[in-house]
Amino acid sequence: MTDYSVLIPAYNAEKTIAVLLDDLQHADPLPKGIIIVDDGSTDSTSSICENKKVRLEQNRKNKGKG
Repeated sequence: MTDYSVLIPAYNAEKTIAVLLDDLQHADPLPKGIIIVDDGSTDSTSSICENKKVRLEQNRKNKGKG
């Protein structure tokens, strides 16, 4: 079986991020790690991620695509 990690870019994703993370944490097989890159969100995206078992990286301001 292959280990895998999931990288998720997020920007103002408070309405969807919790459901996505819950689904990933019940996936079969489970990902080895989940990394969220919060691209300067102004909503509660980062606080939702802090309450989950993920690695959270944050940009202080939005850097956009690329």
